[in-house]
Amino acid sequence: MLNINHLQGPEFKETEWKQEGLFQPKPNYADGAYYSLSCEPTLGENQIFHSMVKRQVMKTRDAIKLIGDGKAQKLKKDKVIESWIKTRLTRNMDSLPGELDTSYVALYHVMHGLKISVDAAMNLPWTNFTMATYCLSPPGSFYRGQREDPLNFTTTPLYSSTIASPVWRQGMKVFPRRIYHRYMVLIVHLYEIAADTSHNRTSLQGQAWTAVQVFNDGYVIGGSYLLPLYSGDPPEVVLNSLQSDTCVDVLSAFRRKKLIKYLEGSSVYVRLSDARRGDELPAPKRDEWIAFDSRRQSDRLRLVTKPQRSSCALDNSIVRIIPERQTTAEDLTRNPENELFLNGRSSFLSRGDSFAQQQEISSNGKF
Repeated sequence: MLNINHLQGPEFKETEWKQEGLFQPKPNYADGAYYSLSCEPTLGENQIFHSMVKRQVMKTRDAIKLIGDGKAQKLKKDKVIESWIKTRLTRNMDSLPGELDTSYVALYHVMHGLKISVDAAMNLPWTNFTMATYCLSPPGSFYRGQREDPLNFTTTPLYSSTIASPVWRQGMKVFPRRIYHRYMVLIVHLYEIAADTSHNRTSLQGQAWTAVQVFNDGYVIGGSYLLPLYSGDPPEVVLNSLQSDTCVDVLSAFRRKKLIKYLEGSSVYVRLSDARRGDELPAPKRDEWIAFDSRRQSDRLRLVTKPQRSSCALDNSIVRIIPERQTTAEDLTRNPENELFLNGRSSFLSRGDSFAQQQEISSNGKF
């Protein structure tokens, strides 16, 4: 009978493990030892990877300014920073970590630009065909009587959608080589177009508009947005102010002055993305996006995914959805905490259409 003694790690120094055959180093990725065809990166992921490789190393002191919960002014000395980090890592060990906003993974790159889609509107107070346009400001050429940056129009309407809640399926449009501007906004403008058959022409009946911030600290604030609409067309004084201050502050100030007002109960759905990451916001699908509580016939709007606020302090009337897992209507029944009150009042009320008529849009868990 053979008496075989197996070699064990504790019998040798760690530096001797490889020599004794106790340790086999992992192959280098470049040696081609790993099968990776099943997770081939997309074009956008390749582009983001190259930009991340080139990014500068961030020191802990600089990182504290981003994650210091507004305490960066007090966290200047190294010992104070170390104590704060230790507290954050140990005090909340049993709590779930905060949501990660992936908008801040890669800085915006002008060569790639932006991707934008205006997908739908809801509860519009008019009875005729809706045409929607959208543009970036600056330059906002259309509103300044210039032609250097023409308007973009929604196309490919879903003909089964209602007049009050139209849907468009043109998909994401690329805005390449857009120069970074700290206060750039996306302006969406809706028009009610009525056909005058007697004179063989069309007439403009009503208008509504909205705006949302594009950048924050050099990053695209990507996501799917539920934006409240304002009555009329965007005033020139508002457009000028949007070029020198954040969208949230400007719109809030003009609402207080009563120079702009909400188009009660109406909203528009927009997707905004870094052009390299447009695939992360796929086109809306049916029967998954939004549901009214028909049992109580209340004005409460339930969202299919958990809404999250960006660190750039979005307006309370704006809902930005960062996708988690895909949620279903059954989840909403089990989780009433997903209920969200918008605008602090009865916004987004159904205008009397049936649930089936209202729900011509869906969003794959993005809205």
